[in-house]
Amino acid sequence: MKYYIIILLSLIVLSCTQKNKEVKENLLTYNELIKAERYRSLPEALQEKDNVYKLLLINKGLKEIPPGIMKLSNLNSLELSMNKLSNLPKQLKRLQNIQSLYISNNQFEKIPKVVFKLKNLKRLNLSDNPLKNLNGDFDKFDKLEELALRRIGLTNIEPIFQLKNLKILVLSQNKIENLSKDIGNLVNLEVLDLSNNQLNNLPDEIFKLKKLKKLDLTSNNFNQQYIDQLRKKLPNTSIRH
Repeated sequence: MKYYIIILLSLIVLSCTQKNKEVKENLLTYNELIKAERYRSLPEALQEKDNVYKLLLINKGLKEIPPGIMKLSNLNSLELSMNKLSNLPKQLKRLQNIQSLYISNNQFEKIPKVVFKLKNLKRLNLSDNPLKNLNGDFDKFDKLEELALRRIGLTNIEPIFQLKNLKILVLSQNKIENLSKDIGNLVNLEVLDLSNNQLNNLPDEIFKLKKLKKLDLTSNNFNQQYIDQLRKKLPNTSIRH
């Protein structure tokens, strides 16, 4: 009996150790990530799997993610733009070092659930996808700093206003007619791109964004008088019209 108990305890310890290995963080700073080598081939990356921080598989005709990507435990940046992806596997959550995920120009109709489970995600680009809505656990994006949702036919962007750490928000070339007063929740926002939408005014809560440096309102329905008033009330913000 004691023998079996010892074996059981050993298995528990081994399991815990394995879990710790899976969640071990190896996060690069933004500058380190910029300088990191870019791998553009998965076979090449797998030969150096412990040293791969950036993987770019752009315009490869991918309909699903190659399983080999899950072996790149130190991956900090994954770019899968211009493919034919419509979902992401739940196994992607193993890659908890991912800080940047670029999946623009694919076939996503909804945000994959696994994206919300990437706890260190700071930058997400979902532009040029046929998204039908923004449903998902946006409250899990507590570290997200940059979000790009260009050209996806958006009219309702309410979930975005939960992202209080957001610094850069790109919503250009959508069908947005109104902004909710909840835009005032984005107190850390520095760049807001609302160009090429259908706006003719902004809620007063926009003036709560004290850190806002750049505001792009080109190709909307604002008149010059309104823009002049905005510039007076946002003297530290560069406004394009």
